[in-house]
Amino acid sequence: MITMADLEVRLSGGAANTDPNAALGGIISSERVLSQSSTGITNVTGVVINYACGNTLGGGTLAFTFATKLLKWTPQGGTIGTGVDITASGRYVIADSTGNQQLMVTVTAGSLPGTDQSDTITIANIANETFDDIAKAESLYGDTEYRCVYVKNTHASESALQVSFWIGSNTTGADDLHIGEDPAGVGNGSTTGVATTIANESTAPTGVTFTQPVTQGTGIVLGDLAFGECAALWIKRVVPASTTSGTAADLSSIGISAYL
Repeated sequence: MITMADLEVRLSGGAANTDPNAALGGIISSERVLSQSSTGITNVTGVVINYACGNTLGGGTLAFTFATKLLKWTPQGGTIGTGVDITASGRYVIADSTGNQQLMVTVTAGSLPGTDQSDTITIANIANETFDDIAKAESLYGDTEYRCVYVKNTHASESALQVSFWIGSNTTGADDLHIGEDPAGVGNGSTTGVATTIANESTAPTGVTFTQPVTQGTGIVLGDLAFGECAALWIKRVVPASTTSGTAADLSSIGISAYL
C-alpha cells in the first residue's frame, strides 16, 4: 500500500547533485530534501527512519509492541499516536495523536524485535536544505533567489493522485517565499518532465508563475504521479531591501498532499 512515506522531495541539478545551491533545474537528483534529523534508533530493529517532519525538537519515544506488531510515536512533550501495524515490510508514516508530528520509516519485517522494545529518538532541525544563509549585502540591497525541487513517487506499483503543494508556513524572518510549477509537467525527471535550467540562482525560470497558496485547497496541483514518476516545483525567496534585523533560525515549511 502506498503512503506519504513513498513521496520523496529531491533536489534538481543533476543525478549526483548534493548541493542545494546548485538545485537550479535540470535532471532530478538522488539527494533528498530533508526537514529534521533523527538519531537514536537501536532497540527497534528492522526499522529505519527515512524522514522526520513537524516534530518538537528533543527526545521522543518510538515504541514497538511485539504481540500486535504496532509501532507508535510520542514526540517530545507530545501525546502518543495511534499504533501502525508494521507486520509487512514496506514504508509507513508513524505520527503523534494530532497526525502532524511524523516519522516516515522503512520496515524490514523479518528483522523486527522478538519482544517489546522502544528507543529515545532525538529530533533536530536541518539547516540550509534549500537556501543558503542571507548575506549582509543581500539584506541591505535586497535579493531574489530561486531553487528547483522534485516530488517523486518511489512506490513500486501504485500511483499518487492529485499531488499538490502549498506554503505551510512562510518564513519567520523578513524574507518571503513564493512557489510555482515547472511547465515540463510529469515525467521521470531524467528524459521526460525535466525542469528548465537557469543560469544562476538570481535568474527567474522561464514559464513559471509564482504564487503564495497557504492552504491545501488552494495549493498548486502537480497532477497524478504513477510509480517512478516525478514533477518539478520552483521556490522563490525574496529578501526586501533595507532588511536590518537578522533571524537566527529562519524557518518555513512547504505542505504536500496526495490521494493515496
